Amino acid sequence: MTDLLKPSFLVSSSDFTIGWFAKTNQFMILEGFLESFFVETQEMSETDFNATFQALLIEHPSLKMFSETLSVANIIPNNFPSINNNYNTISKDNFIASTLKLNKVGLNAVYHNKQLQTLFQAPYEYLVSQNNVIHQEILIASAAENLELYFNQSHIYSCKKSEYFILQAQFSNIITQIYHQIKTPNWLCSFHACAVHKNKKTFLLLGDSGAGKSTLSSLLSLSGYRFIADDLVLMDHDFKIYDNPAAVSIKENAWPVINRYHNEFKYVKASSKTKGQTNMKYLPLHNIQNNHPTKFKVDVLVWVNYKVNHNAEFIDLDQKEMLSRLIPDTWVNPEKSTAQAFVDWALNVKSYQLNYSDFNSAKSILDAYS
Repeated sequence: MTDLLKPSFLVSSSDFTIGWFAKTNQFMILEGFLESFFVETQEMSETDFNATFQALLIEHPSLKMFSETLSVANIIPNNFPSINNNYNTISKDNFIASTLKLNKVGLNAVYHNKQLQTLFQAPYEYLVSQNNVIHQEILIASAAENLELYFNQSHIYSCKKSEYFILQAQFSNIITQIYHQIKTPNWLCSFHACAVHKNKKTFLLLGDSGAGKSTLSSLLSLSGYRFIADDLVLMDHDFKIYDNPAAVSIKENAWPVINRYHNEFKYVKASSKTKGQTNMKYLPLHNIQNNHPTKFKVDVLVWVNYKVNHNAEFIDLDQKEMLSRLIPDTWVNPEKSTAQAFVDWALNVKSYQLNYSDFNSAKSILDAYS
């Protein structure tokens, strides 16, 4: 028998219900008889809830995969257990260090080896300073099977080496925190997205890997839009998103089009960091625009869909479609009140899909909206 996790809360819309499961920090879009089941059993005890679900499982065997997804047995800790997270026991004799200048703060970035330095620092390389005045420190150490992140000598996070991208997000969080001089960070959520702003309108650009988010945000930012963030966008409890000082990663196949809009791009060196076999350059748009740390209210979510010979169009997305796309690529602070606030925000923000094949048509559509 599988013990099914009971949702901590449900929010019903016109044709579906969204449930949040605290133990896994997971959202589910519920429809049909499954929606009816969760709504009708919300006030039941855990024991009665599971007994009722087992009866439903007999009637609908197709729910087995769903039950396994939300099984108590599948609860995974947010932080991979560390063998040793005592900063004072780390021998830093052969570590590599750089000083990053972040809004007048000197950050000592320390890495176990050159490979880790390249992996984590590539988007921030333009911030490397020869000024040795250091105010804070971030350190990444490598153990047998995992990576450890420390900030100002305190252990922050551990993860398996194969899941280094989780640590990259934590690293970026800290960089953004320092850039904005936030002493006690308490983020509501983070998006795998890009963001730009024009005429008091802020666009959060989302989409699958390779959809063209970074290229589009770069071209817009080189054509009158104010750049905010690439790859990771943080939102606070006032529903404001923050400048992320990371440079934009531009894949090699997009270099020619960026060259047409930014003549200096041809002189930017290719990074030692690659995505698979793809070479990349990093475009420091905050530096180019001389931006200062700012936060913005999101006005619209835009799913970027670039395809050759695509007709340019701006299509409304309904709530269910929007949530089914947004949830998988969004981390939400695992507190009940925060999860509820996120759902309320998401159900009220405007959402569209942008289909296009050339930049000018995409820009014309967004210009008209802004």
